[in-house]
Amino acid sequence: MNKKCEKCKYTLITCEQLCFWLGFIEAGQISPDYKEEYRSLVGAVKLYMNIKNKYMKHNLDDCNEKCFSCDNRLRVEKSEKYFEKILEIIKNNFYSREKKLAKIYRLHEKYIEECGSFSDKELFKK
Repeated sequence: MNKKCEKCKYTLITCEQLCFWLGFIEAGQISPDYKEEYRSLVGAVKLYMNIKNKYMKHNLDDCNEKCFSCDNRLRVEKSEKYFEKILEIIKNNFYSREKKLAKIYRLHEKYIEECGSFSDKELFKK
C-alpha cells in the first residue's frame, strides 16, 4: 500500500467497517441476551455513520484517477445501501429487537457476499 492510501478516507472507512462488523459479531457471542446485543449494535452503527460522514466531508481523493478503481472505494460505495438498511431496520418500531437482529444478521451475510471478506484486502498487508 502506498503512503497516500494509508490516509485515504476510503481506507479509513473500510477499517471502520471491519471494526463495526467484528464488534457486531462479538456482541452476539458475549452478550447475555438479545436486548444487550441490540443496544450495542445501535450504538455501534450510529458511531460508524458519524465517523463515515466525517471522513466523507473531507473529499481529498476525488481527483486522483487511481482512486476510481480502488477496492476500498468500491467497498464503501457498495456497502452504503447495507448501512442505510440497518438504520431503517433500527428505526422501524414494528419489529421486535430479536427480529431486527435476525434481519441485520441476514444483511451481514449479503454484505459479505457482495463486498467480500476483509481477510483478502490489501488493507492488512504491509
